[in-house]
Amino acid sequence: MSTKKLPLLLLGLSIISLVVFIASGEVSCKDGFPFRGKINAENVKLRAGYNENFTALKNLKKGEDIIVLDKYFCWYKVKLPNDVYCYVSKTYINDEGFVTANQLNARAGSGEKYHILGKLKKGEQVFIVSREGDWYKISPPRGASGWVYEDYMDKISEIKSGDTIKQPIGLINDVFRDNNINSKEIIAYGKLPKIETGKLENYTTKELKTIIFAYNNFSKTYTESKYGKELEHKLDFLNLELKNRQEQTASSAHSQNQISDKFNTIGTLRDLGRVYGTDATHKLKIKAKTKYYLKSSNINLDDYIYKEVKIEGIIEDDYSKYPLINVRQIEVIN
Repeated sequence: MSTKKLPLLLLGLSIISLVVFIASGEVSCKDGFPFRGKINAENVKLRAGYNENFTALKNLKKGEDIIVLDKYFCWYKVKLPNDVYCYVSKTYINDEGFVTANQLNARAGSGEKYHILGKLKKGEQVFIVSREGDWYKISPPRGASGWVYEDYMDKISEIKSGDTIKQPIGLINDVFRDNNINSKEIIAYGKLPKIETGKLENYTTKELKTIIFAYNNFSKTYTESKYGKELEHKLDFLNLELKNRQEQTASSAHSQNQISDKFNTIGTLRDLGRVYGTDATHKLKIKAKTKYYLKSSNINLDDYIYKEVKIEGIIEDDYSKYPLINVRQIEVIN
């Protein structure tokens, strides 16, 4: 080989080596990780990956604390906050909420097109928030992470192996075990009945009442629970659904009473005059005493004033001093 070609060959090998180095994995410095960070700007995007083309998962607030796990070029890999949910295919979750696949991807949305935020192993339990089609929305699993651009993060302090990391909801901290988590609370939470807030119509009223009782009982037992916000959110949906059902039942019962209160009677029809608080227009006297208020949508009752009549109708209000009758048929008695 000529000496003229040698520099070109060395340059080419250097370029190839550089490309291989960059492509081989993360360019990161393990020293100093993990550490506590603080967001230093408003509305900082937490993304599903390490560039701006990845899905924005949340707008982080200025001053918000976050745990930094690693770095890739100019992006920090951070522990996923507990108010950023993940999605898993319901095909691989059994009725008790445990993963049945050897490895299950936790994604940023309900579909395989969304980026992977973490992974679950067979036998791990998930905490289901709701169902979206064939996908479960779940609390972020252990290891779930997002990315923040380095300019928007300030380092506070390193995390040592003996540190306690307070994080709401999570069972195990992604870096070290959280000694502040009550194991009894975890077990009690795991035994709570699971619900799908978007499918409450599939539950019987008895089931809803049972779930509400269980959630309220848990909240009273663990007043400072890490799951409090999540249960409060679910209880709002449950109580609203129960209230709507109770109102529908009451309305239906009232309608049934209206139908069953058909009757007929005889009396003298008179004009009602001015009476506020009612939509009655006439009254019916029996033996010179007012007994009923009357109204009708298909009969002109003015044609029967001072006449003795037989009326047929439905009682629409039997709580007043004078029950209101909606007159359906009327006949003059000779």
